[in-house]
Amino acid sequence: MRKASFVANLEKSVFIPTQRLGWLGFVWDLELSVFKISNKFNKRIENTVRYLHDIRGSMLFVSARTLDKLAGKIISIAPG
Repeated sequence: MRKASFVANLEKSVFIPTQRLGWLGFVWDLELSVFKISNKFNKRIENTVRYLHDIRGSMLFVSARTLDKLAGKIISIAPG
């Protein structure tokens, strides 16, 4: 693999088999067959709900930037 210029980050790598793994703000739990957002990242959901409330409260004018932020937040939590 080194010949292909692949170098593992030893600090972030997990070499012991596990059934529960945190990865990029998500939790993979193979024992419970669950893929969910980590408790640390519940703020993502709270921010998304806040943006939805902001948009709903200002139905007459919503900036493109606000819609962009909302789309980004929805995309970031979609896998969970």
